[in-house]
Amino acid sequence: MERTKKKNRILTFLKTKGFILLLDIIAVNLAYLIALHIRFFVNGHFVGRQGIYLELFWRIAPFYTIAAIPVFFCFRLYGGLQQYAGLNDLNRIIKANVVTLILQIVISIVVLALRPLEQNIHRMPFSYYVIGAVLQFIYMALIRFSKKIFMVEKAKIDSKKSNKVPALIIGSGDLGQKVRHHLDNNTLYRPVAIAGKDSGWMMDGVPVVSMDEIEEQIKEKEIQAVFIADKDLSKEQRDHIRQIAEGLEMDDFTGYMSNQVGFLPLTNLLEVIDMPIVVEVDGNEQKFDSAEECLSTLPGEYDVIKVQATKLVLKKREEDTSWMKVYQEQTGREVSYF
Repeated sequence: MERTKKKNRILTFLKTKGFILLLDIIAVNLAYLIALHIRFFVNGHFVGRQGIYLELFWRIAPFYTIAAIPVFFCFRLYGGLQQYAGLNDLNRIIKANVVTLILQIVISIVVLALRPLEQNIHRMPFSYYVIGAVLQFIYMALIRFSKKIFMVEKAKIDSKKSNKVPALIIGSGDLGQKVRHHLDNNTLYRPVAIAGKDSGWMMDGVPVVSMDEIEEQIKEKEIQAVFIADKDLSKEQRDHIRQIAEGLEMDDFTGYMSNQVGFLPLTNLLEVIDMPIVVEVDGNEQKFDSAEECLSTLPGEYDVIKVQATKLVLKKREEDTSWMKVYQEQTGREVSYF
């Protein structure tokens, strides 16, 4: 029975992560092979006697591959969901690459000690290790983040082609970023510009302009909706913006966004979990074989209020209405929705 379960786990892994494993095997060897060519390959051939390093590389490659893959397993590089890849995944890739760099150095020295070359060579060149480690990190990050990058870029392209209402966000700080993401998840609006203190930069692909350019941007980009997301704006500044945007749809999200608080979102936690888990909602428990199954099964928005070993206690996210009072005090207006 146990043997059957183990076999099923292996088959499941090969089916879901086998392609990534194959790409990793190619990446760890291709990175150092290219590093060797960058170091010595000039005008179509290896310079001088340095072609001897190519022979050493092929001696090292099998041992390095066998040693590197278990390291990637130890750092759980095969447990994440590609579409939810984030900073935690990037940190694990960095740590795994540091360990494999040490392995590359040790293996090359040991291989040479066991089977010395004719020339007096004790290790690979220092630049080979540095360039190889950097390239390996880039390849592995691309393998794991390529799907997310593709999905983000596709969403941007689809948004530009859609009939969404072009919108301007006032505020380039944290609140502006929150509103930017909020509008991304809204089917009606498409941010085309952000006005704030960080003019000349970009925020998730949207240009940031100065506050003096608001009127110009509204005309140039045919903006039809304006959203305020800067808590430092005075009432006079807000009134001035309303005057400029007269006739356009307008909402102030300062109070709402700045008062969004809560527990850890379930989706954020499941990004780094790769094991069977039990979740409890309103006293009812449910078991899932993986984080992916949990994400696809639970509808709505949930926050994690307690973690007990492999059990997560969840709470349905409730809307916080305390921001409404702040909104009315800051703007002198009643709350309106899209």
